[in-house]
Amino acid sequence: MKSPSYALPLLAAFAGASRESYDEICPSKDGQTEPSNYGSDITYYCGKQFPREGLIDTSLSEDADICVTRCQETAGCIGISWLYQFKECQLFASGDNSLRGRRGAVSIVLTDERTVDEDYLFAGARSYGQFSIGDDYYEGQGADGLTYDSGVCTDESRRCRNCQKHLSECEEAEEKLEGSLKSCKQGSKDAEDKLDKCRSSSKKLEQDNKDLQKDKSELKKESRELKDQIAILPKPMDERQVCPAYKGMLMRQAKGTWKISCQQGSTGKVYRRTGDNFNSCLEACAKDSACKSVNYWPKNGSKRCVMFNTSAPNGGSVRDPLVGAVLVGRY
Repeated sequence: MKSPSYALPLLAAFAGASRESYDEICPSKDGQTEPSNYGSDITYYCGKQFPREGLIDTSLSEDADICVTRCQETAGCIGISWLYQFKECQLFASGDNSLRGRRGAVSIVLTDERTVDEDYLFAGARSYGQFSIGDDYYEGQGADGLTYDSGVCTDESRRCRNCQKHLSECEEAEEKLEGSLKSCKQGSKDAEDKLDKCRSSSKKLEQDNKDLQKDKSELKKESRELKDQIAILPKPMDERQVCPAYKGMLMRQAKGTWKISCQQGSTGKVYRRTGDNFNSCLEACAKDSACKSVNYWPKNGSKRCVMFNTSAPNGGSVRDPLVGAVLVGRY
């Protein structure tokens, strides 16, 4: 019968630096097979490495002893390749029949062996009956008519358990992937919804921009029309244009309607004097509710604009330039 697949070789000398550990194995043990205390034989192959196709795990390891221990703890592991230069431990599930050359590597193949003497087993069984070898265990009919089972597992049963373990892991991984896929689909749907909202907002912004451009164009048109209207409006006249052309006539200017007299002006009490020009003088009077008339003396400088709060009849004529303007109405 075969023992459980535990492999821990007698590598007590594997200590110290990785190079020293390698030198203790190679080349002195190359091709040698040694028994272990745990029911396995180990065979050394110096300068050899398992093919990558059978790799099941890799990790860092200071020596080959640690790497072999990891192999015995890993389901399905049949051997290791240890690369001392990189302190790399590689575990393999197959490929021991096709080792490849690799400098600085040592491969160790683990082989299960029977640890119970079969002759002793069958000798003891003869007193109970003949035992036959089954696929997964030894069983036989004893003298008392009962069926006896040695309970010892074979490589086939261990592979089944390993397959079952891997199957469970695959099922768990499948459930996680399905959950991730569901989350991914939900995320994709959320992203599509956000994209639809962005498209709607983009269309609205495009329409708003078109409306703004239209309003801007209309405002530019109104501005041009206003400028054209301003251009054709009559400009304010000064005192030289008013007299004598508008003598005794009504004139509309500076927010008011005025009755013009030339070389004659209003009489009465003066309540304000300024140095404004003719148009500004009229405009100031039109804005002042107390102002009734204006005498404008072009030569008087800072006192040329004289305002009255009465509209008394015009006085006599004078020689100096004078424009008299009586406020008839405001607009």
